[in-house]
Amino acid sequence: MMDVSLRAEILQEQMMDMVPYMYASVSNILFASIWIAVIIGIFAILKRKKQSLEAFDKSEGV
Repeated sequence: MMDVSLRAEILQEQMMDMVPYMYASVSNILFASIWIAVIIGIFAILKRKKQSLEAFDKSEGV
């Protein structure tokens, strides 16, 4: 029984050592989706700003 407990502890340590190297961990997916949302948001803001500047230029007759 002690051998099973020891092997379980070894497996647990090995899995904890392996987790940072996994590409599909929950934290990596979460951080990647946050970065993608931020980048899309920046492009949306820039597009909106460009459209407002173009509308302002057209209204002034420049």
